[in-house]
Amino acid sequence: MLVALWLLLAAAQAARIANTGSLMSGDAVYHFAHLHSLVIDRDLDPVNEVRYFRDEARSPYTGRPKLDDRTSRNPHTGQVVNKYPLGVALLTLPAYVAVYLVSIMLAASRVGADVSGYGWTYQYACGLMVAGWAVAGLWVCQRIAGAVTAAARQDAWWSTLVIAGGTPWLFYTTLEPLFAHALSATAAAVLVWQWLRARLTSEAAPWMLTGVIAGVSGLIRYQDAALIALPLLDLAFTRRTAVARVRLCVAVLGGAVLGTAPQLAANVVRFGSPLTTGYFGESFIWWRSPHVFDALFSAEVGLLRWSPIVVAALAGLVAGVRRGWPAARFGLAMIGLQIYLVASWYFVSQGHTFGNRMLVNCTVFFVVGLAGFLVTAASRPLLRRAIQSVGVVLVGINVWLMWLWTRGGIGPLQEILR
Repeated sequence: MLVALWLLLAAAQAARIANTGSLMSGDAVYHFAHLHSLVIDRDLDPVNEVRYFRDEARSPYTGRPKLDDRTSRNPHTGQVVNKYPLGVALLTLPAYVAVYLVSIMLAASRVGADVSGYGWTYQYACGLMVAGWAVAGLWVCQRIAGAVTAAARQDAWWSTLVIAGGTPWLFYTTLEPLFAHALSATAAAVLVWQWLRARLTSEAAPWMLTGVIAGVSGLIRYQDAALIALPLLDLAFTRRTAVARVRLCVAVLGGAVLGTAPQLAANVVRFGSPLTTGYFGESFIWWRSPHVFDALFSAEVGLLRWSPIVVAALAGLVAGVRRGWPAARFGLAMIGLQIYLVASWYFVSQGHTFGNRMLVNCTVFFVVGLAGFLVTAASRPLLRRAIQSVGVVLVGINVWLMWLWTRGGIGPLQEILR
């Protein structure tokens, strides 16, 4: 089943390449540019990559450059910067390097091969690796759902696949896999899995590993660093001695520093400070009056409007809180925290986005909630069948919206392809 899921994602990515000649746009170009900088240029200077994607590379589909003139600059030096973290590049680095080495060998044998590091073969290899990480994340999600809610294995899998298919997760594993969101969902799922294991013990090592995974999550997307609140909140409310709480919190925080160390080091090299990210002038300007309604219901990014299956998932989490499931209680807290962060960000509409892409990191919590919803309906078979039928329909609608997106019926291509 896992292989079949991976092949399905791979086929969808191949279709994207066949029709557009590329597997990335928008933010994904910057994530991919890190790979070229690290492997080909062997530095962290994005000038060459930005120049290429702005001045030379053109989309065969739209005829437009991959990047425009709005690339971020360091206000102190005026130099172009790649503000995005290194996580996507580091987690797809083996695939990129493999294609590069094979291409060099083919070129040395006088066989035509792309050694530029920019072409579709490099992009597709990275996309396939993202698909592998994404499928692994789904496996972790269904394991968590089954363990937390005591749902039958088929219900845990059904909940996982419906959430994946009925939310932007599917879009960001197929049409735009080099955005950070697919990897973000997997990292969050692994974090929850390790946290559930750690909370059964008072040993420092499992809690430190939880912190390491939280650090890696921040390495993929800075916003995901906030997921460290999951183990820290649990420790704050746990029935342990004060000394034990402090010791385990220190272990979590120490692990987080280890997990995010590559990014901290890169920030020192690029900006002179580990905490300078390159997001100059961009911040959470709405933190006192967050745009929660927009994040949940707007036509551009409304989570519940674009992904109504989440309504059932949230209901399941509420039911789980009543049943005393820690994952439901803390899951709701993490969803609330992420919604607040997204609603507080200066760029509420999120630009190039299919649904609310910034909340794909909550996929694991949505899976737990939907599985919990099925468990609560166990004594009402008609309701269960209705939930399952509606879930399948919502997946179909999500796929239809993705098709409309590719044809310019909705989304940024609507104006370009007219």
